[in-house]
Amino acid sequence: MQAITKEEIAQNVDLDFATFLNYFNQDSQFQISRVLFPLKIEKLNYDLEMIETSITEEEYSARQFPFSKIETKEIFQTYTQIITIESDTATIAIEGIENGLVANYHFLKLNGKWKLTSIFDPST
Repeated sequence: MQAITKEEIAQNVDLDFATFLNYFNQDSQFQISRVLFPLKIEKLNYDLEMIETSITEEEYSARQFPFSKIETKEIFQTYTQIITIESDTATIAIEGIENGLVANYHFLKLNGKWKLTSIFDPST
């Protein structure tokens, strides 16, 4: 990921989720600025029980969500991905292909800006 200068970020970056996601995927600094910290994560513990935890900005690692179409199931080598948008919320659902990977990334438009607000990860 390379850094994008403020001048290169479109004024309309938050008008639609696809434009926002394009910048979110390209620039780790922009991505971090669009994560609501501490980031809530619901995941399985070692006893296979769902627990809620959170991570700080220092613990966060950048993610990328390739896409060509919103609200279409895309099949990649080891997982499928569906991006669903409803007004001011969006979810990126990832499901592994025969590998136990499952994750939902929840975004919310807060004060006119898209933010990653939580992750639901019941992966085994």
